Amino acid sequence: MNQKEYNHVEQELNNMHIILEFPKEPEKEELIKKEVKGILSNILQEHITKIS
Repeated sequence: MNQKEYNHVEQELNNMHIILEFPKEPEKEELIKKEVKGILSNILQEHITKIS
């Protein structure tokens, strides 16, 4: 089994707990950044829809 070390970022705000894990040396860094931006954008859109 290929074991990689991961960095992680944890944030808790307004009863939401978000944990992002990513390889310390990502092979496809730009793809990962686009995916993370997409996920965060979707979360923001859902939150805005709920409070509107």
